[in-house]
Amino acid sequence: MHPHDPTHGSHSLPVELYRPIARFVDEKNALCILCLASKTWYTEVMPSLYGSVSVSTGNYLDWCNTIIEKPFLGELVHSFSIIFLPKRKRDINYLVIRLALALRNLINLETLAISNGEGCEITTCQVLPAFVACSLDLRRFDCQIPWPYPSDIMTLFAFLERRPGITEFYCEPEHPDLYTPREVIVPVPLLANLTHLSCSVDLFTGLTVTPALESLQVDCGAGVEPQLLLSTLIRVQKTLRNLCLRRSTPSPFLFASEQILAGDVVRRIAEGVPMLHSLCVHDDSMRTYVRRSQLDDLVSSFAQFPQLEIISCSSYAHKSTVLIPPIDPFALSPIEVAGRFLGALPSVRTVTIPVWDRSQLCYARSGVSSSPVLGTTCEETCLGCRP
Repeated sequence: MHPHDPTHGSHSLPVELYRPIARFVDEKNALCILCLASKTWYTEVMPSLYGSVSVSTGNYLDWCNTIIEKPFLGELVHSFSIIFLPKRKRDINYLVIRLALALRNLINLETLAISNGEGCEITTCQVLPAFVACSLDLRRFDCQIPWPYPSDIMTLFAFLERRPGITEFYCEPEHPDLYTPREVIVPVPLLANLTHLSCSVDLFTGLTVTPALESLQVDCGAGVEPQLLLSTLIRVQKTLRNLCLRRSTPSPFLFASEQILAGDVVRRIAEGVPMLHSLCVHDDSMRTYVRRSQLDDLVSSFAQFPQLEIISCSSYAHKSTVLIPPIDPFALSPIEVAGRFLGALPSVRTVTIPVWDRSQLCYARSGVSSSPVLGTTCEETCLGCRP
């Protein structure tokens, strides 16, 4: 019987009795399959339990079977996330079949996130066919599955082509610091409606249609010439307001004269997109700013943006890379660094800077003065540090 069948004789219990249950159910890993004959349970609790689903290939079968047997539960799912764990090829084939059967019932799905767990080397052409049954009305697609080969690229593009309503697309390379750019041409009209994009530089520069991007995060590997990115940024200058650049240099210990410093890159960005509201720069060359004169040069580069409100700076460190021994990137006290930024840039409200142990401190402007006040967290987190 359908759980919210109005003809059923059971009485609805107070919502307060159900909400504690919802709080204690681990909706990330073990989905509650209770179907009490109560309209309150269906309208108040079950949407909370099933609205956002996160599983892995280690525990996905129970969820798949539940959704296949009770399709009405699939209607409640708006966000679905799955992590693929190492499996034998025949197991992957079975996974794809069962997953496809379940996903066809997720008719209201808006957000899809797929990623590889540790040790898993699956690529998009192996698993993305399982998601063909997903809703054509997707709004956000977070694809952390690698697409290194032409067959993977074609599979990814075919998936995107059938879902023109996607406005947020996140597709980060697995090891961007070791990444060699490819020549990628995104066919028309793929990704034409994007407002938020996170990707490697080759996909961004390969866009055939220029979307009205509001937020952009780009990963540049060691072999990427900054001009390749900067020449493409000009195409989105009218709409782009938030930019995050993650840039790795061939060696973090090169002399400053042998590499392009972050300050130079910031100036080039200002030439193409001067009306940014927030700019986050994660760059290995931050380690070279150890003297006051070099810091002043970096601060002056940000002064080229008249409307800049949020600044975030740090050395580049991808989650998969080995961290380099701690080093003070500025050789100055953090509050002194923040004071120099806020004192020279009147439009800036918050500045996030790196400290010696590779963590970050966020400072906010104190009233109308330029005196920095240490905040516990930045209200508007850097695009590159999104969850």
